[in-house]
Amino acid sequence: MGAPVYNTDLNDITLSESTTGWSALGGGASGLSLEPDFFIQGSNCIAKQIKAETKGHHFSNGATAQGADDHVYVWVYVSTPGTTDLLTNGGLRVTIGTSGTARKEFYVAGKDTYFRGGWVCYPIRYSLTADNAVGSAGATPSFFGAVMQGLASVKSVNLGIDAIRYGSNVEVTDGVGSPATFTALAQHADNLTRSWGLIQEIGGGVLVQGKVLVGTASSQCEFSESNILVLFPDNNPAAVNQHTLAGHKEIIIDNASSAVTWEGITFLSLDTTDKGVITVNTSNSTGITGCVFQNIATTSLHSSVAVASSNWIGCDTVTANQATFVGCDFNSTVGTSAVVTDDLADLDECSFTGDNTSHAVELTSVPTDGITMNWNCDAASGYTAGATGSPITPTTNNDAHILITANTANDLTINVATGATIPSVKVDPAYTGNVEVVAGQVTFTVTVRDIDTAAAVEAARVYITADAGGPLAQGTVIVDKLETNASGQVSDTRSYASDQPFVGSVRRATSTKGDGTLYKSSNVTGTISSAADSGVTVSLIKDE
Repeated sequence: MGAPVYNTDLNDITLSESTTGWSALGGGASGLSLEPDFFIQGSNCIAKQIKAETKGHHFSNGATAQGADDHVYVWVYVSTPGTTDLLTNGGLRVTIGTSGTARKEFYVAGKDTYFRGGWVCYPIRYSLTADNAVGSAGATPSFFGAVMQGLASVKSVNLGIDAIRYGSNVEVTDGVGSPATFTALAQHADNLTRSWGLIQEIGGGVLVQGKVLVGTASSQCEFSESNILVLFPDNNPAAVNQHTLAGHKEIIIDNASSAVTWEGITFLSLDTTDKGVITVNTSNSTGITGCVFQNIATTSLHSSVAVASSNWIGCDTVTANQATFVGCDFNSTVGTSAVVTDDLADLDECSFTGDNTSHAVELTSVPTDGITMNWNCDAASGYTAGATGSPITPTTNNDAHILITANTANDLTINVATGATIPSVKVDPAYTGNVEVVAGQVTFTVTVRDIDTAAAVEAARVYITADAGGPLAQGTVIVDKLETNASGQVSDTRSYASDQPFVGSVRRATSTKGDGTLYKSSNVTGTISSAADSGVTVSLIKDE
């Protein structure tokens, strides 16, 4: 274990280090040249002079079968960008086909979009509809290149094509003790001996136009990145056909031993079709803090994921899969629901802003009859107003705060914390249970710490009951939890008619968590506020 290891599934079609296999399109075969003065990979590119004409060149690779996720990646450069026609007229085109007279042309740029010029790697899914057809191309391509529609005379070669490859992903593994980063992965990919094109370093971050695998099913990865931009570019330019498959741009976290930390990262998509996907298949731990996800497609997480203070803006649905969210914001969701979860407790003090077309949360499970779930989120704008009741009459509106799709007849009680939005509820026909909504809930938290170090004590047993003098009968169990969490905390949310005195005890007599230190039992007393969240801190003495 050690330094990050980088790999790719890209297969070379040509690296453009020789004119062998190349031929001209539109005439001027003798004008093809091996160009050592401008290139993006290796030492050369293949160049041609394009004047006020439609010409280009392509490489014969023989029949090149591609997998279900594969795209062709073509590096193209025009040294006179102002002489190309407009994008919609096919100023610059990637051409792929089965011969010079049977090929597809995909419009990728023009002087209105490519006015700064430079090397650009264009990913193309050959099976998609092209913007222009020359003859009738077969299903398995064998010729790969580019065509330029010029508007003016030029003095020298101006259309260059460098490395052409096909595939779908790059991957990073290992990094244990020396975490991998998006930036380092992009720098590795950008090296002139590689120039993979699938991930590239840009000002302030990286550009992703394919699948980035952080760990694999067979190899773990330790990964840590902060305060950068991860940009999913527009590979399907306006007014032309789709060039990449939806879901082609994706960041995937995998392996049960992988550990990933993202802090302050902005994930931004400029594409309206292939918008970028975030997927956590599995990991040992994934922490996402202070991140922004804007205009991306779906986010699918895992029980190992903890998300804090992060925002999803204009995105498709986030599927929790038992991930937890603290203080997160979901705004202008594109999907049917902003978040899909099996437990409302996965969402702690989150906020939702709708547009009266979608739900804040889809609840997929009501596991036991009479179960209580806590709701302490703010969703005051863009949803049908909620109401309390025992039971409530569910709404039929498609902008209810909570959509219950559980296939069960189990009854559910939703405890609404003080200050939280009272949620409206819609039920799918598969759910036939009753829903009770109770407002005015407050959260009582017990925090357990080491008396000597003040460190949080995980896996402590907490038992709290009602004392005399409050609205609950003396002895009513308020907290009965076998384990405090990694922050040394357990909590309970419910409503009280008045302040509630309590008594209890906290101990850790056995433990497999942390360093396994045992602690003596400590008694605790106090009063739970009926009007606001409250808590108590208990300091434990080591049992040595």
